[in-house]
Amino acid sequence: MPFSLTEIELKQALQESGCPLCWIGRNAAARYINHLLWESVNDGETRQHFIAGLGYCPEHTRILATRETQEYGDALGVNILYENLVSAITGRLDTLNLPKETALKKRKRSIRLSHRATDHLGSSSTCRVCQSADSSMQYARKVLLEELESAPDDWRSRYISSGGLCLSHLMQCLDTADQFPASASFLHEEALSRLKGWQEGLQGYIQKHSWDLRQVPLTENERQAWREVLAFFTDQPPASFADLGDSRSR
Repeated sequence: MPFSLTEIELKQALQESGCPLCWIGRNAAARYINHLLWESVNDGETRQHFIAGLGYCPEHTRILATRETQEYGDALGVNILYENLVSAITGRLDTLNLPKETALKKRKRSIRLSHRATDHLGSSSTCRVCQSADSSMQYARKVLLEELESAPDDWRSRYISSGGLCLSHLMQCLDTADQFPASASFLHEEALSRLKGWQEGLQGYIQKHSWDLRQVPLTENERQAWREVLAFFTDQPPASFADLGDSRSR
């Protein structure tokens, strides 16, 4: 059942804009945060993970606060979680023993002191939301490679019509060439074709900014290639760059 559910989600992801694995990761992160806000804010194990990671990474912290304030109209869950985290860090600071030394000795021992403070105050785990997203993306990557290998007629056409993998996920897939040779070879060739097409669009965009070509309309590829390239290198969907001001692209 998990495989079939991932397969269904992957088929949907291949119809969305941008990297399908990143899309699945964002969905997994959203599900985790929704579940957290709905019923896990007061769960003891959830709080332990939250404190171990010193909260969440910057991106998922922003998503957490935005989701709660937009969906529930307040930040009660955020307050509960971070009051607990503040309490934990306050306790650690209270028990942090700083050596009593002269200013000169302090400078000489500053590096060792910073390591002790980091050990005492630092995190012992990564962002729990990132872990959930990464787990979903890793499993979906395996499903994609298996499907491209075993059912190429169906899945290759799906992939070609999709936004394609971002660079980080492309590299991960190409690293599996020994296990999925046909899939890796296909993704390699498809990425080359896609990049060359974007390069043509970028070059055309640049050329049509010259004085003698300034009135020549941009092609669709020239209008969109730079956004696709930004998405490819940043793991963000092209829509993230859709509202950037660019009068020449209109």
